[in-house]
Amino acid sequence: MTAIPAEQRPVHVATSRELFSKIEEFRELPDGYEFRLADGPDLLTKLGEFVSLERLCCPFLRFAVEVEAEGGPVWLRLSGREGVKEFIREEISGLTGFTGFTNRALLSWSENAKYWIQYSDTIRAMFTPLTAAMIEHAKIVEGQTVLDVAGGSGEPGLTIAEKVLPGGSVTCTDAVAEMVEAARHEATRRGLTNVQFHQCSADSLPFPDNAFDATVCRLGIMFVPDPLAAVREMLRVTKPGGKLALAVWHKSEVNPFCYIVTNVMAQHVNSPPDPDAPNAFRFAETGKLADVLSQAGASDVQEREVRFNIEAPISPSQFWTMRSQTSDTLREKLAKLSTAEQAQIANEVQQGVKEFFPHNQMNFPAQMILVTATKAADLHE
Repeated sequence: MTAIPAEQRPVHVATSRELFSKIEEFRELPDGYEFRLADGPDLLTKLGEFVSLERLCCPFLRFAVEVEAEGGPVWLRLSGREGVKEFIREEISGLTGFTGFTNRALLSWSENAKYWIQYSDTIRAMFTPLTAAMIEHAKIVEGQTVLDVAGGSGEPGLTIAEKVLPGGSVTCTDAVAEMVEAARHEATRRGLTNVQFHQCSADSLPFPDNAFDATVCRLGIMFVPDPLAAVREMLRVTKPGGKLALAVWHKSEVNPFCYIVTNVMAQHVNSPPDPDAPNAFRFAETGKLADVLSQAGASDVQEREVRFNIEAPISPSQFWTMRSQTSDTLREKLAKLSTAEQAQIANEVQQGVKEFFPHNQMNFPAQMILVTATKAADLHE
């Protein structure tokens, strides 16, 4: 701010606060964010003033303004080198009190929690083979202390808690309070006493350095706002020589559990995906998640495909009910459609998945990406 002439600083702060207090939508980019701002008669003038002065105090930022045709919305893109995303979040949140960077995702998952609890037994069965692969390749054995990051309603942490007995323990974490409470309740139901629970975000783990023998994250890293910061935190709390294991979805087109619903929805709702935004397929490209672990300083980074069948004793109708309730994206899209359109989509999905329900029970072939790594002995020393 000192690079801006003193007499212009109050005006710049006021302009910045006015612009960013009216964020109507924002998107996360690989190197920054873009914001759709509330329109007004002098919006472009104020944007010009903001950019001209912000360039003086923040020469590391790149700016782009996009004005859509026919009176469409105005977008401001802020981007830059590594670390700029954290700077942008802190500056805008501090200036305006904007909580969207954290609260938007957390709100969705808070709403999801009751459905994940409702279907917890089914979801546990669906991904049992993936959990087994993570335990195997992270070399988790009895007596170890293990951290489960973004563990949702308790898996894979609770299954690992059974594996590390006797003498071992698991700490289950999630950013959503409702998920943490669901995991705690499930541990009690299963009689597990070697589990601790913490509500925390993946990029701010409340644990000392070198606390865990292994750290795992199953189908969670895709939804973290800053995956690189999160992996660095995982490495920090893992003991030297300890293992990390992170599992994500492979591409949608090799997972009929996903693509059948996606293809049906695409016939009714147009919503092109952003490959770098937090979503289930954010790391579906081979090597993408492995690169994040390498950038974070992990050693012996290995990537492998895990192929298995997603199985559970549910019918096509029950499958659609579960999918449409546990996904906030689907709930949001369906809510905008008429009752007739919703019924049509339900019928099309159930017809589309029939081949994967022999004897009226779910059995989808699935492919995941499992990335494992080791914390180097000298990391953070």
